[in-house]
Amino acid sequence: MDTSMRTTPEKTGFPKQKEGVGTAFSPLSKVWFTLSQGAVSEIYHPNLSTPVQSRLELSVSDGQGRCYRESLDMTHRLEHPDEHALTYRQVNGDPAGCFRLSKISFTDPSRQCFILHGRLETQQGSPTDYRLNFRWEPWTGGKHRHHIRLLEEGGDRFLCAENGEKAAVLAASCGMEQPVLLLDDGKQQPVTSTVVEGSVLSGSLPIPADGGFQMVIGFGSTAEEAEKEVRESLERPWEEIYENYRKEWQSYCKRLNSLEGWAPSLYYASLMMLKAMEDKEKPGAFAPGLSHPLRFSAESLCQFATAFWGAGEHRSPKQAFRLLKGIQRKDGGIPRSFSLEEGSSSPSCPTQTAYTLLLAWQLEEVRSFRRMIVPAAEFLKANGNPRTIAPQEAAVRIAALICAADLAGTAGEAAHSTAWQETADRWKEENLPSSTAGTSDWLTWVRLGLSAATHPQILTAAALFDRDRRQETAYGPFWTASPLNESGKNPLLSVRSVAERGHYELQSGRDPSSYLTALEQAAGGEQMLSTFLTATGEKAGQSPDPLSHAEYVRLLVSQTWGSPCDLPLPAAKRYSNSG
Repeated sequence: MDTSMRTTPEKTGFPKQKEGVGTAFSPLSKVWFTLSQGAVSEIYHPNLSTPVQSRLELSVSDGQGRCYRESLDMTHRLEHPDEHALTYRQVNGDPAGCFRLSKISFTDPSRQCFILHGRLETQQGSPTDYRLNFRWEPWTGGKHRHHIRLLEEGGDRFLCAENGEKAAVLAASCGMEQPVLLLDDGKQQPVTSTVVEGSVLSGSLPIPADGGFQMVIGFGSTAEEAEKEVRESLERPWEEIYENYRKEWQSYCKRLNSLEGWAPSLYYASLMMLKAMEDKEKPGAFAPGLSHPLRFSAESLCQFATAFWGAGEHRSPKQAFRLLKGIQRKDGGIPRSFSLEEGSSSPSCPTQTAYTLLLAWQLEEVRSFRRMIVPAAEFLKANGNPRTIAPQEAAVRIAALICAADLAGTAGEAAHSTAWQETADRWKEENLPSSTAGTSDWLTWVRLGLSAATHPQILTAAALFDRDRRQETAYGPFWTASPLNESGKNPLLSVRSVAERGHYELQSGRDPSSYLTALEQAAGGEQMLSTFLTATGEKAGQSPDPLSHAEYVRLLVSQTWGSPCDLPLPAAKRYSNSG
């Protein structure tokens, strides 16, 4: 029996760069999964704040003493079987090409289950000549140990892990053999119906003659609940569950603006990934990433919402705005950040309040004027003087007050409109961005319509910014996260900066197509944009980075519209005559 995945209990985890993130479109299924290095990495349930697994990895033994582990010893290829569904096929194989392990990962739209359908294909011999092993690490992120036991009933053998609050049950359609618990001293302990403590499990799967098998992980508050979820998923053909999973996402994509039929695959992949980051119990709560602890902000929600809005998907932005309305403070402000737990938000922040007002204008929320807009704008007017903050934040606050004034005019509230416009005008005169700072403040001023893209001061700032941060790559120009003379030998290149610069080029009357192409190439076959790239083009930081995907979608839509899809027109008409 192969022991390559059975003798190292250390939980090594996977890097931040994922090659896939998935969940069912249905809110009934509160399970998310990620893929990395050819294996299944983190699984979350019942929300993205709660990781419940760090690894489900397979290895293949050839019966001649050689064992191939997915993340370390196999070649990897990722396929997207359907560009209009959040589906992935991982294809792993040995370097010599003797076998290929193909896996499709998805979740059951009507149950709390993750499903992996796999098939072992061989070029030499039959699948039964090989042995398939698995390594399962439930309950990622916790240092405590868990109650592990084997559930046996009617010939079925399921592995169960419990921690007192939640339970996870792992089963395989082909059954499992010799499940063991990997101990800290490198020894193994057989798993039986007697409860033992541990956190890393391993076992073998008898491979059917056709090489096909399914692995199912169910979740619940008790072992009985989790087992019930697993059994109900196993009772149905996996093809039927998978087809339902695909059809839900296909239906969603059909509702998106196809950009006159020219929308590329990354457009759909980005919007599905953004939608997948939404909490299933609190609609409109879009996670800005997979890092923990998970915090939300009006700024990130505004970026999600304007991407959806530009793509013709209006329900999600309205739900995001409704969520922000629900957390508005008595002083009218919006917290700097918040989680979905009660009482966990930070103090009111003028800039986050400004982003909420920009979103309110985008959604034409005149109905919310008295109850929500007036308190927010008055809070911003009283507390948002941007004299001591960066010009980038100042631009957001100025544009937000002008948009609030525009809503006031629509609501017939001339006094409010005049007062907010006068305050914004004064702030603008006091907070012009420097043309010699070498920062990206000027980009925000142009993007929000506070300055024309061709203003001499902006042109000077752009030239200095390029001198300090621009770096050529195989994909085209990228910009470093900090000035080159401060970035060291291996500067990190901001992915989002490419889309931001594309918007500036568009506002300057130039075609941003090359910037869109650079982003599509940087996404790679995984269709995943990261926070950063290295100088050699490798992904760094968080991947996927939802905010990079949102900025890509906005640039693509903006190109179609001929101007930024999130441009605050009242500010542009008032200050730069570019609306």
